[in-house]
Amino acid sequence: MVGLHLVRRGLPSTREGRILVRLHEMRETSDYEPVFLYEREDAEQAVSSATKFLRRMTDLVKALEADLRNRYSVGRNE
Repeated sequence: MVGLHLVRRGLPSTREGRILVRLHEMRETSDYEPVFLYEREDAEQAVSSATKFLRRMTDLVKALEADLRNRYSVGRNE
């Protein structure tokens, strides 16, 4: 759903969307495969990528909130 609603609109970037897809694939593999192996480096990269993604999404939400407040502030005559 993220790809459908956000990545196609450029929020997040295509690169960030790919990172999210990779993290999702890793999670599904670990949930549904009877045996899976990830190296420590894979896990560290996944955590780093997830942290960056969450930081970017937090910044995006704050920017959208500010934009909405500016557009629909009380007392504006538009």
